Amino acid sequence: MDQDTPERAPATPQAAAAAAAAGGNDLTYKQQIQTNEHQIIQCGVDPDWSADSRGSPRLEQELGKLRNNIAEREKELACHMLLSNLLDEIAISTTSLFHTLSDLVNILPPAWQFPEITCARMVTATHDFKTANFRETKWRQSADIYTTFTEKRKFGVLEVYYLEERPTMCPEFGPFMVEEQNLLNIVAERLGKFITQKLVEEKISRLMGMLMLCPCCKSVRDSGGAWKKLEDYLIEHTQLTFTSCMCPECANLMLASHHTFPISPNQML
Repeated sequence: MDQDTPERAPATPQAAAAAAAAGGNDLTYKQQIQTNEHQIIQCGVDPDWSADSRGSPRLEQELGKLRNNIAEREKELACHMLLSNLLDEIAISTTSLFHTLSDLVNILPPAWQFPEITCARMVTATHDFKTANFRETKWRQSADIYTTFTEKRKFGVLEVYYLEERPTMCPEFGPFMVEEQNLLNIVAERLGKFITQKLVEEKISRLMGMLMLCPCCKSVRDSGGAWKKLEDYLIEHTQLTFTSCMCPECANLMLASHHTFPISPNQML
């Protein structure tokens, strides 16, 4: 090979390893890393190493960080998968929405960095779901749950606690990682959208049923046996609002009641 011809770097990590075994130069290991440089940088590992770095404490430390990052991302993916499976089960379930949502808090702790000292809780206006080991401490992170039927409304909150003190990971979240807060926010957002859908379906189901209507006063009997005015029932079970508007027949009757003389058809509204 001519001296002026530059040596080409191995195209794959496997080729780089084969070149090293055959007595390649000192840049072989660095070239091997650079073939996947974009993946390594994303995990926070410095790719600027030479062959002399192999077996060094710094290399082992960086590889340990890489393995830990991969393990944490795997736990996050497992949490997303379990959440999807849970929501699928709720979607086809005939039981109450809140009865099946009670399992949600149990899928959160395993996705955190220290699952053995992690507990979780979901609080709504009417329910409070907790893991078996739940206890409030000062090491807390949370994410609000919003429903968006016609407007954004706070439905509840997801909370995660550490039962013991751990080193500070970042100034904003204390012992919790930024990725853990992001995961909690995503879970709360997905849950809010799902609950919105289920509430809409329940309202539609109620309106598609048969109502007991009084023929005299037009009151409606609800599922609990109580009689309510029709407009009150609709306000309670839908997103409708009412305003005043008089129909022509009632307007004519009111106009006639304020006159002592007969009203001709031309004077009618």
